[in-house]
Amino acid sequence: MSISSINYSSSVLGSQIRNINQQLTDLSTQLSTGKLSQNYSGMGTNEGFAIAGRAQLSNIAAYTDTITNVNVSINLANTALQSLTKIRSTVQTGAANTAQDLNVNGQTIAQNTAAAQFGSMVGVLNTQTGNRYLFSGTAVNTQSVANAGDIINGTTTQAGFKTVMAERQAADLGANGMGRLVLATPQPTPSSVQVSEDVAGSPFGLKIKAVSSTLTGATVTGPSGSPVSFSVDLNGVNPNNGDKLSVQFTLPDGTTEQIDLTASTATPTPLGSFAIDASTPVNPNNTALNLNNALNVAITKLANTSLVAASAVTAGDNFFNTASSAIGTPKTSQAGPLVPISGATALSGASPTDSISPGFVAGDTITVNGTTLTFVASGATGNQLNVGDSIQTLMSKIDAITGTSKPSTIHGGSITINTDDAASLNITSSNTGALGSLGFASTPVTATQPPLRVGSSPASS
Repeated sequence: MSISSINYSSSVLGSQIRNINQQLTDLSTQLSTGKLSQNYSGMGTNEGFAIAGRAQLSNIAAYTDTITNVNVSINLANTALQSLTKIRSTVQTGAANTAQDLNVNGQTIAQNTAAAQFGSMVGVLNTQTGNRYLFSGTAVNTQSVANAGDIINGTTTQAGFKTVMAERQAADLGANGMGRLVLATPQPTPSSVQVSEDVAGSPFGLKIKAVSSTLTGATVTGPSGSPVSFSVDLNGVNPNNGDKLSVQFTLPDGTTEQIDLTASTATPTPLGSFAIDASTPVNPNNTALNLNNALNVAITKLANTSLVAASAVTAGDNFFNTASSAIGTPKTSQAGPLVPISGATALSGASPTDSISPGFVAGDTITVNGTTLTFVASGATGNQLNVGDSIQTLMSKIDAITGTSKPSTIHGGSITINTDDAASLNITSSNTGALGSLGFASTPVTATQPPLRVGSSPASS
């Protein structure tokens, strides 16, 4: 008796059972893992789609993270900008509504509030998200602005706002404390008084704008002339009680103030008045002397009150507004017809040129922000200058080094250096005398804000 082997039908049935068992295993794995397959080969014809889809999912996740980070930055920036608006409102309200009583430091509550809010504002501008400064543009690792203390008080190498404001105030008040106005002493004549600006074209101090008079018998001349002046001559006639002299001045910030002086027979003489001579016999020249003294007092008071305030406003504009600058009288002048300029300065090249020579010679150097420009006799290339080149050529070389977006200029014998990054501006020379002849007050030349105007010191005229 023979035993037959497992037939074909039995083999097929076993294979089907094994397939079903594998499918059951695969389905159980899919159910527990949530994945169709544990490898790409198990995806079959969908393998390529799975690979591409995973890459897209990765990109979407990256975009989602970026959007989240950007939203965080936008929300922080929005909050910061809103706080700046609140700071402005706080300072304005404090200045308008608080008492003007001074504390032991000579400051009002409003001034203390403004100082505190300024520190807050600087802190807002230096806001960080992660380790990136929010308002620094592409320079994410650099503080947006300097520390509040450095801005106000300065550093060992840079002047702060307090220094600039004090220098501006000194320049506006002048040596006599009368806003750079000069009251003629002695009087031009016994019956007249005269007031004039100290220097023609000076940007500092009080500027005489207009004069009006109801003084009986008096003659008013001006304002006119260079420097501007006006005079009042009583012509030997006493004014009537209540007659008035009014003088209007323009302040450095563009505002105007007016002095009114009224002739008076009252004793004592009221504030804002001048005494009409009542001696026997009447002497109008004494009245003119009284008017002269009253002008002295009134101008001095105006200079030490309204002028000081306007000077501080202008100093703030000069310091914080990069589009503004304060200048003094140019060392030399190239305005008007091109004629030879006397004196061996770098601005006195032979007419009609503005040659650098005389001054710099071959071998001299000027170093700008670490880059050295060398003077040669001729054939200058790259960071070289011919000693016979123009000052404008030198300015163009300096601009190329500083990378300013606004070219530096020469006008009226003064050089204005514009720089987008004033904090880094540093100019030195192996020939300090020649550099000084360009109008630079000192070496190294630095600036706290662009543009830097040279030609004379801002604190003098």
